[in-house]
Formats: sequence, structure tokens, C-alpha cells
Amino acid sequence: MMLPVIIRRKLKGANGRNWPGFVVLNPDAPMPAAVLAQEVWESRHKLNPFTLLKTVLSDRAKRRMELMGHEVEVQAAILIYDSNAVRHRNREAAAMKAGYDGIFAGYSIADIQSGMSAQSDEARRWVRKNMKRLERFK
Repeated sequence: MMLPVIIRRKLKGANGRNWPGFVVLNPDAPMPAAVLAQEVWESRHKLNPFTLLKTVLSDRAKRRMELMGHEVEVQAAILIYDSNAVRHRNREAAAMKAGYDGIFAGYSIADIQSGMSAQSDEARRWVRKNMKRLERFK
């Protein structure tokens, strides 16, 4: 079995949730394969005990994980659904600014978008490598 384990279940106020090796995807999520891409990337990131600990203890490490995870979602939305990159990235940046336990307080939406864009090449490579699994959730 390939980690993470993925289940579909209704979630209140979220399109997906993840833990090390485990993802819950809301079946009502828009562009579910893109949402899943973010959740899977973050779940795998947390499988490494060192990066998990850093993410739990450091807002900086958590921000970096979230920027990459959300850029993975943007790239999946582009590659799988032909979504508009600028609009999708803007929506994700606004969501991160509004929530995420305040770890983006003091950052503008433009700062967040820039941080996401800086990860676009790596995120695109990751999505292409995992495309077959992601497309099953389209």
C-alpha cells in the first residue's frame, strides 16, 4: 500500500485534512484531485519525524510546508483541471492569510503568493510524478 491512506468523508469547514500517512478528503471538495494533491504532499512531508517536529514547533517551518502544499494544489489544478494559475493561487493565498492559526499574520497576500510561486517548479514536478494516483480522484 502506498502512503498516505486516503479516505473520503464529509468534513465541516474543510476540503481535506491530513496527518502523517493519513488523508481525509471531503467528497464535496471543488477540484478534489487538486485538494488531494495538497493533502498528500503535506501528509508525506510529515512522515519524516524531523520535519514533523519542526513543523509542530516552528511557525517558519509550518509556513514553508503550507506554501509548498498549497502550490502543489495550484499546480494540480492547472495540470488536471486547466485552472487559471493566478486566480487559484490568489484564492489559496487569501485562505492562508485568513486562517492557518495566524502563521501568516504580518504577511500580505502578495507575499504569500510570491512564496507559493517560488515553489512552482518543484510543485509541478511533484504533481507530474504523482499524476496517475491523483487523477483517480478527479
